Amino acid sequence: GINDGTAPIPYPLIGTKFNDPYVSPDALARLQALSEPHAYFAQAVSPPFDDPAYPRNYTSYNEEGLSVGGMEIDAKVVGGPAANVNQFVPAALIWSTEAGGVAWMLHYPTSSSISAIATSTNLTITYPPSRAFPDDATSSKVMTFLFSGITGVSLPSDFLANGISADLSGIRLSVSGNAASGNRMFVYGSGTINDVSYYNLTYVIPELGAGEEARIVFGFEKV
Repeated sequence: GINDGTAPIPYPLIGTKFNDPYVSPDALARLQALSEPHAYFAQAVSPPFDDPAYPRNYTSYNEEGLSVGGMEIDAKVVGGPAANVNQFVPAALIWSTEAGGVAWMLHYPTSSSISAIATSTNLTITYPPSRAFPDDATSSKVMTFLFSGITGVSLPSDFLANGISADLSGIRLSVSGNAASGNRMFVYGSGTINDVSYYNLTYVIPELGAGEEARIVFGFEKV
């Protein structure tokens, strides 16, 4: 049961000091570098939900008080291998608030083909056409993002409307891209994550030209 699963947890902590002498200086330097601002890239594939010819690309950037990550995925179904949109987060931005708390923005997936790319200054989400499963893919007419509440802060009704930036506790956000130029819906309390209510910001993707992909760019800056 639960006790059996948690029993081994203390052992790595107890044994660490005995392992330290065997860690090479090069490996130690690489681990210590992770405490500095850094970007990361990785690839993975999970057939049959992914086509090995189109692996997932992961990008992330981390620094003190800020973490952002994105995934490029061309899957057969919405929601990743578990086909569960409530547990699959292809893009996220997490930051520290001025009061010492944590706030977040999560991308709620509505398309099976998503390109989410994270850098040190922005998070870009695109809904490209599927190349791996063109006959089975699910496209979407909306892009949805969930925002945590921040103690003592009530977000305005025009929060992150196209061209309007937002100064929040610990971060300044901006939004651009063709997906942000159409209609939008912004509501609070439509659902919970781990019993925590959130804001739902949904952009309705406008009619796009031939070959044009729905795209939204969230710029961010720690303040």
